[in-house]
Amino acid sequence: MLLDPIKAFIVDAMKCTKCKACEVVCPPKAIAVGDLPQIDQIGCIGCGACVSECPVDVFDLAHYT
Repeated sequence: MLLDPIKAFIVDAMKCTKCKACEVVCPPKAIAVGDLPQIDQIGCIGCGACVSECPVDVFDLAHYT
């Protein structure tokens, strides 16, 4: 299921509390939280699950062309 051209992006990685809620809810498992969260832009399907789940608003969605 592809929802391009919408993709998640990181607004402010420094706000990340490393709770890993985004990793858990990401259907394609395109997010990895290490020292800072990272999104695999190829794997991201733009569903917005990470945006709605993150308690500190690290993520947002944007249209890519």
